[in-house]
Amino acid sequence: MPCFGASFDGLSEVTSAFGLNIRFDGSAMPHVSGLPDNSLADPKVDLIVHLLGAVRINDEPVKPPQHFNVAKTLLFRSEQTSEGTLLRFMSESPRGRIEFVLSHQARHMWVSWSQEAPVQEVLSLLFNSMLAWVLRFTGRTCLHASVVARGGRAIAFVAPSGIGKSTIAASLIEQGYSLMTDDAAALSRQDQQLFVQPGMPQLGLRSPSLEALPRFRAEISTATDDKRRFELRATGPESGLRFENRALPLSAIYFLRRSTLARKPEILPSKPAQSIVTLMTSLYPSSTSPLKHAKLADQLSQISFVVQNVPCRHLVIPDALAALPLVNEYLMEDVALLQAA
Repeated sequence: MPCFGASFDGLSEVTSAFGLNIRFDGSAMPHVSGLPDNSLADPKVDLIVHLLGAVRINDEPVKPPQHFNVAKTLLFRSEQTSEGTLLRFMSESPRGRIEFVLSHQARHMWVSWSQEAPVQEVLSLLFNSMLAWVLRFTGRTCLHASVVARGGRAIAFVAPSGIGKSTIAASLIEQGYSLMTDDAAALSRQDQQLFVQPGMPQLGLRSPSLEALPRFRAEISTATDDKRRFELRATGPESGLRFENRALPLSAIYFLRRSTLARKPEILPSKPAQSIVTLMTSLYPSSTSPLKHAKLADQLSQISFVVQNVPCRHLVIPDALAALPLVNEYLMEDVALLQAA
């Protein structure tokens, strides 16, 4: 176990996100609106998160350990113990240091942070990055995608960071779609059907995108890293910006690409082999360094199942926010054609 010795007593506060039942242990219990509350249902717990709070020694911030490897915005290193391999993830910035320790088989996670680190940023890294690592370690498929839903079906937008997944999702949400997840899309299989698990009821948008999103621009948001994060609700007025907190079947995947040469959107079918390659390179988190080859082989098998059962399309969009209404029009027409087929 980690050297800072977590207690397993007083476990409480069970919630669900990305298809994981998560129990929080600690006095700094996070409150995230919109997530299903499973505390009364006593579900099988997939992950216990031990919130250790701010860590200081002799009133000085704890210095981070050396020799970490880079994994996107998080650094990681592994440690061998008598009970298996521990993985340490660390984020350090002028806003403070945040550290996560993940146990063997990803059943326990310990979270600590420096006193100057904003709690909102701790929660953002926990829910938007670390839970994706838990999914990967437990053999579940997680894509770098934003997903919206309407009429009981989900559509996913797959692309690297900065291409516009969240912006297109937000634009569709303003048109009546509901958010299912932003950045990390957890997939689950039920017989021959593929489902998307609801993620966080939050959407992150960069400031330039808000110029084309009047309804989001009028909402209250929280600043984390380089984005404004908006909280969406699963309940409330139908006209509101909504979050879908049920798992829904995935009806289409769009590989998003932005082009300075495109004058209008273009949607084309993706060949199966090309779709497999694109999805394998779009697994989230992007780094595979801590994963064993056997797990990667399992992921390839799961991705092949995705391609066999879900239509995959290329979506090329103009490199201009003014094209968003036309992109929405093309998407809605294509989705209608797929569902009618």
